[in-house]
Amino acid sequence: MASRSTPRTSVPSIATTAAPSRASSTNWRRAASVERLIPLVVEKLNLALADFSSVEVQEFHRLLIKFNTALQSSTEPRAAAAVGADS
Repeated sequence: MASRSTPRTSVPSIATTAAPSRASSTNWRRAASVERLIPLVVEKLNLALADFSSVEVQEFHRLLIKFNTALQSSTEPRAAAAVGADS
């Protein structure tokens, strides 16, 4: 019986192929965990805000928007720098 020879191909090592899948799996699990916490967090916030007046809620909302804007502007330059470093 004649033996068949199969062509050799380059196969990436397990370390290079397994790491991204593990990272993706971990990120998915973290996202799922966060998703499960959202109803609990919303309920807690609603309970905490129950005693706030309408004016206090409006001020709280304004401050959250200000905080979010500051947070986004402080992280955007870092994200842009990280993307630039990858290029």
